[in-house]
Amino acid sequence: MRTRSFHFLLAVAALFCLIPAAPGAGFAAESVVRVVSGLPRLVVDGREAPASGFYEVYYYPSKGRPIPNQPDYRDPRWVAAMRRVVDRAVAQGVRVVMASIWWGDVDGAARRPAKPAKTYDFAPFDAFMDYARSRGVEVVVKTSVNHFLPRWWLAEQGFPDNAGYQKHSRCALCETDAYGTAFGNPSMGSLAVRRDYTPFLSALVARYRTHPALIGWAFGLGPTGEDAYGPNYIVVDAPGGGRGLGRKPMMFTDYSPDFTIRFRDWLKRKYGSEAALRRAWNDPGVSLARFRTPPPQEFVRDPAAFSREPFPDPAIDRGIDPATVLTAKGMDFYAFRVQARESDTAYYAGLIKKLDPRHVLLFNARARASARQQPDIDGIFFNPHPLFGRPLFHELNQFYTILHSVESIVRQGKLALVAAENSPLRTPANGRWETPEQINYITALGYSVKSLGGIMGYAVDLLDPGTTDHWLPTWFSNEAKAAERAIAAYKPVPGAGPCGPIRELRRQNRCDVGQAPPEGCGLIDLAYFNYCHTGGECDANHDGTVSPEELAACRGRSSPGLPAAPLLPPSGGGAGMSGAPAGKCGDGVCDDFERSKGVCPKDCGSSGQSSGGSAYAPASPMVPSGSGTGVSGAPSGKCGDGVCDDFERSKGVCPKDCGGSGQSSGGSAYAPRAPMTSSGGGAGMSGKCGDGVCDDFERSKGVCPKDCGSSGQSSGGSAYAPASPMVPSGSGTGVSGAPAGKCGDGVCDDFERSKGVCPKDCGSNATGTAAP
Repeated sequence: MRTRSFHFLLAVAALFCLIPAAPGAGFAAESVVRVVSGLPRLVVDGREAPASGFYEVYYYPSKGRPIPNQPDYRDPRWVAAMRRVVDRAVAQGVRVVMASIWWGDVDGAARRPAKPAKTYDFAPFDAFMDYARSRGVEVVVKTSVNHFLPRWWLAEQGFPDNAGYQKHSRCALCETDAYGTAFGNPSMGSLAVRRDYTPFLSALVARYRTHPALIGWAFGLGPTGEDAYGPNYIVVDAPGGGRGLGRKPMMFTDYSPDFTIRFRDWLKRKYGSEAALRRAWNDPGVSLARFRTPPPQEFVRDPAAFSREPFPDPAIDRGIDPATVLTAKGMDFYAFRVQARESDTAYYAGLIKKLDPRHVLLFNARARASARQQPDIDGIFFNPHPLFGRPLFHELNQFYTILHSVESIVRQGKLALVAAENSPLRTPANGRWETPEQINYITALGYSVKSLGGIMGYAVDLLDPGTTDHWLPTWFSNEAKAAERAIAAYKPVPGAGPCGPIRELRRQNRCDVGQAPPEGCGLIDLAYFNYCHTGGECDANHDGTVSPEELAACRGRSSPGLPAAPLLPPSGGGAGMSGAPAGKCGDGVCDDFERSKGVCPKDCGSSGQSSGGSAYAPASPMVPSGSGTGVSGAPSGKCGDGVCDDFERSKGVCPKDCGGSGQSSGGSAYAPRAPMTSSGGGAGMSGKCGDGVCDDFERSKGVCPKDCGSSGQSSGGSAYAPASPMVPSGSGTGVSGAPAGKCGDGVCDDFERSKGVCPKDCGSNATGTAAP
């Protein structure tokens, strides 16, 4: 049946091959990947493309809420803005522009069209393509199966067309988390989604495959088009003004009806019978006839470890072995999620290559090894956000991670394209939108990417000229343009790799002066020590890797540093620019909490703005909702706030919050990489008093009546009522031997306690102790 469905969809796609090409079409330049001197190179019409880099256009539709300084697709200003990108590329000597086009922009129908091709409006993109051709700029056309969807499609799913998410959603085809919140992007691996999306993708390829400006296609999966499952960035406020949902524990996806049915059918095929599934899951209550996707607590061995972490995902590559943290149920959920994405990858890559075999296909899939090995994919592109501040999920040693990603892609014989994001200041300092750290960072990154055989690129935007609201993570300043030209002119020594340019940049910028280097050398130093295998004297625990904390300790935290211009952003691990712990007053970074509360002049100055740059600033501070203080009244995220957070727990630095062991009572099997804060408009952060969840720490310490009630027990239960307790699944059974999460398992969980539904576990007084 699946084979017949696949061939049916390809037959539908073939019909769209008859769609007329763009008006300006002629003979498109053929593009291929060839290995030259051991490195993959983009070859266009038989000539190796110059290593001048590329621009990726960041354009996000307003989804019904116009953004004042960014035009939408059907606004005449959109074409003018795209022409400015082309003009900038010409002025900078950049030969390639990666331009996004979205299904929801092209398909403006109010209801499902009987003949989709007749409703598509390609006119604005036609004008851009023709202009690019007239200026000698080559185009990679990018699209994704993500949340920029037609109004009629969202209406059919009961999803509002101007929202980023919908609580208690009934959207059958939308990626949905365990709380019932849908995120307005299609469920991965869905045949129904392919049925609806294929006409657009087929029409797009058919229209531009012969356009003289075209040299390739770029494609992505997931809510942001960056390969991972959601919810991703939807938990924080959108830079254009959309309100974020706020992070909660274990917002795992996908729980949509469509995904659940497919997961059930996959389990039927894997196990063959309900009895076999029950044995494998150690759950005599599971039913294929009345199947529901188990709650998150039944997927993971230690729920406390996932209070801020995403479900393990090869697309994120966080160094977690899923077998060590997941139960049998979780391992099946993990495997099916992987299979759903692999299925989508094979289908969409195969469709594009079938319709246009003459041009390269790039996929946004930095960490996924299977994408690098996919025969229809010619290259991988990705969009690293530099650690000038604190992104959603920390990547320790990010510079190091980027270089290894490029290395892995190139080793597979595929193109590696790095479209770097920026973190411009919200207000220019002394006429500059970036600090010297940021400019040196992008320069070092560009040199290193080129040294490994990759192609360096830059995020650019369509914001109105002269705007002072640079809410997108893009490069636009004169200093950034100068860095682009320097990178384009850089000619790496064949086979030398990036350690040479990194070493030279460290020398020029005095990062190698020992105990008193200029502040801001952290990322480059970590790359130099770990990627180039130097700095062994700083590896205090002898694990072969120098951590940010080891680097700070090796240099000496008390050193004031030289009075030279800052060079690079602070490392995102555990230390700030000054060597103080990241997220603490005195770390040299004016973070969202300090900026919004005005609590640290040492970092933020009298203006409340960091001299060393800020994080990609959301519309509201990324701090817990509510008062912004911890249980004790101290600022959240500070020692003494009553919460043993990830930093305090892992470093053992705050007995006041964590106790003598430095471990909260609800400790984790592995320490998440960074504490996660919620958006100002969303739900409170997991692990904070006032988040609506009586967690292990609050319950054991009796510190939060707001969540736990006067008895120290949760009055309102979990933010969503799972059928299983937030206790480690382990073998899949509770204290009594009954299945974990079921009445009779010997554990009075949050749901049973708050609802009073299981006297067997909770007793008549619902004490939360195991039943006798």
